[in-house]
Parts: sequence; structure tokens; C-alpha cells
Amino acid sequence: MKNTLLVLLSLIMIVFSTSAFAQIVGELVQRNGLYYAPFTTTPINGTHETFYPSGQLHSIKTYKDGKQDGLGEIYYENGQLQARGTYKDGILDGFFEGYYENGQPQARGTLKDGIMDGLNESYYANGQLQGRGTYKDGKRDGLWEYYHENGQLEWRLTYKDGEREGLFEMFEQDGTLSSKCFYVNGVKQECE
Repeated sequence: MKNTLLVLLSLIMIVFSTSAFAQIVGELVQRNGLYYAPFTTTPINGTHETFYPSGQLHSIKTYKDGKQDGLGEIYYENGQLQARGTYKDGILDGFFEGYYENGQPQARGTLKDGIMDGLNESYYANGQLQGRGTYKDGKRDGLWEYYHENGQLEWRLTYKDGEREGLFEMFEQDGTLSSKCFYVNGVKQECE
């Protein structure tokens, strides 16, 4: 029985290592926080592309002095855009967007020096808006709303400096109010 399990486990490992986790062609080497072409000592500069073993484009990224700087894009093997974002000195800075493999948006938002800052949205795989809210210096701030997959509002809440503040309402999938609570400085005061 042990030998059968070992053989089965070995086969599973071989299948996963050669299919779903196939080696990306053209990958860079990271040393001490900087990126290099393999077997070189000079940090990479300029645009760099990587490819799936099939030859399909995997990513296009721009580097400056070994750090990602400028627009970066990653693609699914079917050619659909998976993610796009702007980097500054190796850190995401500015607008970013991610997509499902079917091409529908998954998330959109903004970062400032790698920290969420500004409007951010997430979506269901069918393209329906899942949630929307604003960050300020990495903390939720302002009105946040999340939706059921059918498009009906699921909950609505205001945040202040990352803490729940004010009325919190939850809704059923048919849009009827199911409960509400009131928060002050992140502390629940009352519910019904």
C-alpha cells in the first residue's frame, strides 16, 4: 500500500510540474532586490518580455537599474490580459487592473507608493460589480458598497480612517433590508 501511494504521489508531482506549473521562458533572476538577466552582473534596464513554453507572450515589463519601473503587463496563456499596473522604483504606484481569464474585469484601483489610495472596485467573473470603495493611505475611508452577484446591493457602510462609522445596512438578494447596525469609531452601538 505504501509503495502504491508513493508511485501515485510521484506521478501526480510529475504531471503538475510539467503542465500547470510549466517553466516561463525568459525569466529574470532576482538578487538582493534587483533583477538581472541570468548569468550577468549588471542590473537589467529597458523592456523585458517572457513567454509561455508554447511561445505565447506571458509578460512585458520595463526595468530601470534592476527595478520594475513603468508599465507592466501579464497575460494568460490564451492571450487575454491578466494584470496591468505602473511601477515606480520597484513598487506599484498608480492605476492597476486585473482581469479574469474570460476577459472580464476582476479588480481596478489605485496605489500610492504601494499602498491602496483612491477608488477601488472588484467584479464577479460575469462582469457584475462586486464591490466599490475608497482607500486613503491604505485604510478604508468613505462609502463602501458590496453587491450580490445578481446586482442587488448586499451591504453598505461608511468608513473613517479604516474604522466602521455610522449606519451599516445589509440586504437580501431580492433587495429587502435584512438588518442594520450603527457604529461609532468602529464600535457597534446598536443593531436591529
